[in-house]
Amino acid sequence: MSTARKVLALAAGLLVALVPVVTQVPASAQATMYGHDVSWPQCPSPGGFGLPMPPDNTQFVIIGVNGARSTSPRQGLAFIENPCLSSQVAWATSRNKPTHAYTVASFPTSSQLSTYGGSGPWRTTTRAGRLSNVGYAEGQFALASMQKVGWSPPVVWIDVEPRTSQPWPSSTAAQKLENRYVIEGIMRALRDAGKSYGLYSYTNGWQEIVG
Repeated sequence: MSTARKVLALAAGLLVALVPVVTQVPASAQATMYGHDVSWPQCPSPGGFGLPMPPDNTQFVIIGVNGARSTSPRQGLAFIENPCLSSQVAWATSRNKPTHAYTVASFPTSSQLSTYGGSGPWRTTTRAGRLSNVGYAEGQFALASMQKVGWSPPVVWIDVEPRTSQPWPSSTAAQKLENRYVIEGIMRALRDAGKSYGLYSYTNGWQEIVG
């Protein structure tokens, strides 16, 4: 089975645009498919924009598991569930559209670091370990959200982009290293669950966040 090699990501998942995917397959069998990104912006419920779902001729759908916002200081970006996840999965399933998932990676607030950094596969006595543990919890949250709606996509993309509401600290090389700890934690959570994963970003955003 081929794995996706390159994705043109959409900024913050707000746009419903065609996303070309180039798959890593033999040269004689290469093909390009066009699909759409959907998540909380397509939700009519509070927090969403009620944007339209993709046209029926879309070839695949990448569905975001995360929501928009929360009033809880423990939540935010990676720890908020897309309120329309179940209905969007059902929409794709009813139309026999292949699906992948994407989950938002975010640098933890001080509250999230305190809540989630104290447990996980890394040592809790170092800041690096605690940041990786938060990333691991972000990955576990995404996995639990998918399991809740009975959805098991073959690939989960880790969405790494600048965030105005919960920004990545990225002024120094040390801060970019800390960002990588968080992303590494998400990767490990997905790997431990047997999921294939990729990085969902764009060149300038990726370089700004991780160097």
